[in-house]
Amino acid sequence: ILLDFFFATGGKELLFWDQLTFQPVQRLFWGLSSISKINFNPKEPNVLASLCSDRSIILYDLRLKIPIKKIFLEMASNDLSWNSVKFSEFIVANEDSNIYSFDLRNMRQAKKVYRDHVMPVNCIEQDSLGKTFISGSSDTTVRLYENNKTKSLNIFFTKRMKRILDIKFLLDENFFITSSDDGDIRVWKKKNKTFNEFEYPKEKNIKKTNQKLNFENFESPKIKFLPKSIKNLKRLKKILVLKKKNINLLNKRQILPGYLK
Repeated sequence: ILLDFFFATGGKELLFWDQLTFQPVQRLFWGLSSISKINFNPKEPNVLASLCSDRSIILYDLRLKIPIKKIFLEMASNDLSWNSVKFSEFIVANEDSNIYSFDLRNMRQAKKVYRDHVMPVNCIEQDSLGKTFISGSSDTTVRLYENNKTKSLNIFFTKRMKRILDIKFLLDENFFITSSDDGDIRVWKKKNKTFNEFEYPKEKNIKKTNQKLNFENFESPKIKFLPKSIKNLKRLKKILVLKKKNINLLNKRQILPGYLK
């Protein structure tokens, strides 16, 4: 199927439209929940994923007449992005301030969980190489991640910026733009250690002096400039995550042998 001539819309059901006739070619639905987000797989255009209001993620294959898989999370999801290189993987931005990475080959549990945000994650975007992605949250911060690491590489923050609504890479992927609740659109420069760019002599001298003095690199996240509210929420989140882990361990110990966990 060529996506240049077709598009999909979501509501109570997923409709697949033909641009030439402007009539729905296929209808797919699972339950009574409304669809809030639809995203096609870049490598396999017949496969697409949708986010629903009942906290679920539904996978569709347009070659079949029924949806493939439906999984539930603890809270609703806001955005979804496919990996352009590993086409079987995708990441989901959730209301519980976490980002979940899934693999189509094993949907029983999340492959990785990124926990650096402290408020709901509203938007997410992956680069064309499939190595890094950026996320925007209601905590007024943008974070840059590597797919292989659960901790963020860099934090982008300004004092006047409010809740981030959308985020997109530019064509060269060295810059990205954000739209926030304060009505502004901002352009940011992606500062990644793996990306090669021209360095001025002053920047080289600063790097050398920082390495001699064992200072942090200027590309590392500047957590000290974040407001106290975000730091306090991060401490609370760590405490809650530890408590949840301890409760799960106690429940597993108390289960009698022979019973399903």
